[in-house]
Amino acid sequence: MINAFNIISRFEKLIEMLPR
Repeated sequence: MINAFNIISRFEKLIEMLPR
């Protein structure tokens, strides 16, 4: 289930990149 963690990590990076 490490794949799920990888997806979450990618999503978090995307959110950080996005403007608040």
